[in-house]
Amino acid sequence: MKKRSEAYLAKKAAKRAASQAVRAQSPILSDSLRKDRPSWTRATKYFVGTLIVGTVGFVASVYQIAGGPPWPVAPVFVPGFPSSGHAFDVPFTVTNKSALFSLRHLEILCGFEKVKTDAKSGVQQLSITASDGKATLGPLESTSYTCPVKRMFSFAGATKFEEATISFLTKYDSHLPWGDRTQSQSDFFTLNTNTVPPQWTIGKPIR
Repeated sequence: MKKRSEAYLAKKAAKRAASQAVRAQSPILSDSLRKDRPSWTRATKYFVGTLIVGTVGFVASVYQIAGGPPWPVAPVFVPGFPSSGHAFDVPFTVTNKSALFSLRHLEILCGFEKVKTDAKSGVQQLSITASDGKATLGPLESTSYTCPVKRMFSFAGATKFEEATISFLTKYDSHLPWGDRTQSQSDFFTLNTNTVPPQWTIGKPIR
């Protein structure tokens, strides 16, 4: 009976030792299998990372060398120097910031959000055409446009503008293979009547 008990215990101990050996070897086998697996995940991450870095580098190079982005962008408007004459005689410089794409058939509309004179005359929420759509603005090219206010309105009895806010609505073709005619709106420009002479500034006044 004693011998049978010893044999049973010995057999049980052997099974326990074998089970522990298997558990100890499992991580090694698992690591070995992981090493033998194809590294497509790492390759994909490397490819995507390289592509992103390459794209960013290309765009940065174009900006640095050419001076603008290699895709179509909306024209940018900047007011000219103030004049002692009619406020709307001041030309606005419009620039195509794209280094590669022209703005063809460029149409510009002056949008009057509000214009008020000291004679209580004025206009608001009105647009008039400054360019008829025949012009082309090449890459990184600039030109000037003036809102034809005096040709359209007389403002009888007025001696000065008390308030004026305008923006420019543009329509153009950039010749992208998938694009139709594009439309964009510039920043708002407000006539600062507290300066001598009054000057156009970007943005709306704080009320």
